[in-house]
Amino acid sequence: EAGLTQRLLTIKLAGLMFIDNIITGVGYTGFRHLALDYGAWNEFSSRLYFSQNYIATAGNQFLQAATDGGILGLISFGYMTIVRFATLKKAARNTVNENRNIFFAGYVWLLSLLIGNLTAAWLLPSSLISYVLWIILGFALLSEKKMPIPNRYSVVSGLHSKLVRTQA
Repeated sequence: EAGLTQRLLTIKLAGLMFIDNIITGVGYTGFRHLALDYGAWNEFSSRLYFSQNYIATAGNQFLQAATDGGILGLISFGYMTIVRFATLKKAARNTVNENRNIFFAGYVWLLSLLIGNLTAAWLLPSSLISYVLWIILGFALLSEKKMPIPNRYSVVSGLHSKLVRTQA
């Protein structure tokens, strides 16, 4: 029950912040800096207890994009997400080699991050997960342009060559 209460209070704060800054939002990671101005201390203290972790993010990726970037941020985030999905899906459909599974996994991974990941940390510049996702997207773009992906960068081909050497 405490987890649900915490999430509902965070959603309430994010909603108030979004309504007040509907066009451009409060800026990158601004939610954590302005949540106290929106009564986070009183809201959480009256129902639970206050913790900085409760206001580290807006609670999910869509609320984070809404509070940080407003309507403009939501439109940009939506466009970026649609293009990523389309690129990965097209690459998975049009690739016939072992990279097909990597692109499909990237598609499922991105979907799970959007639906299941309730923090915005995967989009932060210092996030290792973000780097890996951008690499998969880069390879997907290469396959879309019909450019060969060098074998030295293919995880599957590296494993395959090791297996071939050990069987010989």
